[in-house]
Amino acid sequence: MNAIKSDFDHVAKPYDSSLPPIPEGYCQLIRHRFNLGRRDRVIDLGCGTGLLTFALSHFSNNVEGIDISKKMIEIARKRDTKRRIKWICRPVESFDFGQDRYSLIVSYESFHLFSNVDGLIKKCEVGLRSNGFLCVGWCCFQWEEPLKSVIIDVFRSSGIDWEEWGYWRCSDFPAAVRRNKHLSPVIEETIRVQASSHISSIALYLASIDKAAKLEANARMNLIEELTRNFRKLLSSEWISGLTSYSIAYSSKCVS
Repeated sequence: MNAIKSDFDHVAKPYDSSLPPIPEGYCQLIRHRFNLGRRDRVIDLGCGTGLLTFALSHFSNNVEGIDISKKMIEIARKRDTKRRIKWICRPVESFDFGQDRYSLIVSYESFHLFSNVDGLIKKCEVGLRSNGFLCVGWCCFQWEEPLKSVIIDVFRSSGIDWEEWGYWRCSDFPAAVRRNKHLSPVIEETIRVQASSHISSIALYLASIDKAAKLEANARMNLIEELTRNFRKLLSSEWISGLTSYSIAYSSKCVS
């Protein structure tokens, strides 16, 4: 499984360097909402370079991060100098979650990438302990709405159809959970924090997401340049500020 090539291997470094840190308030929301303690076993699905995974390791001594991208996992392992986390490089869909193993199964900004959502949720449900939680997390950056039309147009000019804006919010997650009789109805919570982003970081991030991961290096560079140029036309400053929303949607496993 480790030999599987991932499109995200090409963008691991720019993706990692362009991501803003997760705010402390969001980490504490996760910690308190799921009552995480040192002995709780936690796994981060589609962990990337470990943005959320490292935060979880401050609350639990049994944290795992799984991602299909070898390069993403390499960056995460290199950063994990204290070897606090178990890093797994393989497709989430083929991972064996075991039975009654995890207190929290979480996926931040990646659940929309997985295939066969119903099958994956079933495997997660079996792998959860009674009263354990399945959680999907995402953020809506402060620049998304102001730059939405520009982003869609620039991606289209690069031959990439954006399709549904906001697809990363996993709107089908509540319905998929309802189809599993062992999971409770989904609850959603959001916090908002003030944030500022430079247009170069925004362009780099956008050229590293799933829609751009398959692009060749030259095409990706052209995309970055085109995004930056159009952002400058629209904005009066190199920076854009506002409120970024960080959300969780979660369900718990009913006591059998």
